[in-house]
Amino acid sequence: QKRLSTLERVKSLPPYEAIVDMIDAKMKKDWRRFLVHIDSERLVMSFQNFANDYKSARTGHYRLDVIKRFEKYLTVHWQDRILNYTLKKTEIEDNEATVTCDIKYKVRQLSYTLRYVFKLHQNHKGHWLVYDYTATRVE
Repeated sequence: QKRLSTLERVKSLPPYEAIVDMIDAKMKKDWRRFLVHIDSERLVMSFQNFANDYKSARTGHYRLDVIKRFEKYLTVHWQDRILNYTLKKTEIEDNEATVTCDIKYKVRQLSYTLRYVFKLHQNHKGHWLVYDYTATRVE
């Protein structure tokens, strides 16, 4: 019950705190909490291979399978270790938000920083969910 209570609490965070919590969940490999902040059905459209599979799925069952594969991909895709992160800017307008964040990663002896621009929307329950993002190397 404590776990469910935590998941319910993080769902109601404002956009900038939702991103911080998502990054923290990734750092701790808490994939269930990580995925709470993602609108998988919209974000999947930003990934060409998954988007094609999702669009061509004939039934809801097949679409759900694509979403499950996509979520598994998201939890193994960002495997470089996060050293630190900095929130740069948050813009909120109505039910849309943009959060800019620098994340410093380390792979073996190499470190690099990516600037993420996360796009979020507020769903009918008031939860802020990531539906798109871009990443640009800054260091």
